[in-house]
Amino acid sequence: MIDPKAYIKAMQHQPQQFDEIICVAGDIQIERVNNGTYTLWRENTLLTPGTARRWEYIGGVDRADIRGNFEASITKPLDTSDDSDIRVVYLGPNLDDALEALWQHRHEAY
Repeated sequence: MIDPKAYIKAMQHQPQQFDEIICVAGDIQIERVNNGTYTLWRENTLLTPGTARRWEYIGGVDRADIRGNFEASITKPLDTSDDSDIRVVYLGPNLDDALEALWQHRHEAY
C-alpha cells in the first residue's frame, strides 16, 4: 500500500501547477488536487531538449457516487464497442485501496 503523504483528458501540465505530489517513480507521479481528487501524470519525454517539462494525464481517483465510493481509473485506447477510453481499476469505499490500485496499474495506462 502506498503512503498518502509520500479530469481533463491528455492535457499538458506544468510542474509548478501541481498541488501536492504524493508519490513519484521515474516519469510517473500522483498529485493530490485541492478539490479532493487525485491525478496520475506521466512525463512526456518526446520533447526537444531544453524545453519545459510537460505532463500528460493518464488516470486518477475521484468520488464515484453519493455513497462515498472511490473510483480509480486509467486511460486506455478508445474502445468503439463502449465508446470509452477509460478503464476502471478500483471501485469501492477505501481511498487508500483506490490509490494503491491506481499505482499498481500505472504502467498499463495508455
